[in-house]
Amino acid sequence: MFRTPTWTNFHRLHHRLTAADKRLNDELKALSAASDLPRTTILVERPTAVRKSPPVPYVLQK
Repeated sequence: MFRTPTWTNFHRLHHRLTAADKRLNDELKALSAASDLPRTTILVERPTAVRKSPPVPYVLQK
C-alpha cells in the first residue's frame, strides 16, 4: 500500500515506468497463470478536514 498526494501524482507514478520496471512487471506476470494475475485496487481518499465556505456578508437594514 502506498499513497500519493494527488491524482496527478498517482498517474505520473504509474505511467512513467523505466525499462527495468517494465522487465520486472513482465517477469512477474510470467510467473502467474493468465487467469490468476495480481489485481490492483485503487481507493481515492477524501480529505477529512471540512472546508468552510467564506462567510456571507450580512447587512442590517434599517
